[in-house]
Amino acid sequence: MKQTNLKSAVHQSAISNLWILTNGSISSNPAELLGSQAMEELLVDMYNPFDTIVFDTPPILPIADVHILANQCHGIVLVMKSGAGEKDAVLKAKDILDNAVGKFFGVVLNQKSSQKMNSISSIITKRSRNDK
Repeated sequence: MKQTNLKSAVHQSAISNLWILTNGSISSNPAELLGSQAMEELLVDMYNPFDTIVFDTPPILPIADVHILANQCHGIVLVMKSGAGEKDAVLKAKDILDNAVGKFFGVVLNQKSSQKMNSISSIITKRSRNDK
């Protein structure tokens, strides 16, 4: 059920041309809400006045919400903390995003050392080449 309109729900930030829409109240079933007709209508409404829309989501592996949203977006960027993810978990997240409707743009690695970056980049690049 639509409780408000987009114009009254978004708020301009202190940064020029950056608008924010917060999540509102917590749903008892967020996956159902994200897959609803109301969410589909919200996305259509948002794509009209805004050039780019960024969703900040919980981690991809333990939560179904992200999978649902990844199939409704045009593009996806995986953000991860250096040293926080095991190789198998990183590759599983990448596989999930590769199979989503939205195009997987790549990975942003936070708090990394140059040496670790080369290792992770090598793993993801090799895996991408093997998938083709």
